[in-house]
Amino acid sequence: MNENSGISVSGSGSIRSTTIAVGDRSTAVTNQGERADEFAGLRRELAAIIVELRGIAPGDPGLEKAVSAAEELNEELQAEEPDKNKVLQLLARLGVRVESIGNIAAAVAAVDTGFRALL
Repeated sequence: MNENSGISVSGSGSIRSTTIAVGDRSTAVTNQGERADEFAGLRRELAAIIVELRGIAPGDPGLEKAVSAAEELNEELQAEEPDKNKVLQLLARLGVRVESIGNIAAAVAAVDTGFRALL
């Protein structure tokens, strides 16, 4: 029978966690408020992208679809616990629509990176 005596990391190993509990009768508490604040930053960045897209989208069906994807993404990021697969799909869809617009594409990439860092 194996005995679990805690967490052991050696060599170049690492542990990345926002919450961890080790030992008999230990508990871990996650502060959801902090997580919500992290998503708030992404929503602010996305709001700026939406404003910029709306300014250049009229008459361009591709950019109008980008605005729709960005708005849907913004709604999903407002959920208490956003669906990560849906967010990643929407980010990919938005990224394809704006890839030829350098500054907006870079902003979408920053939101994508920020979301992935929260996973």
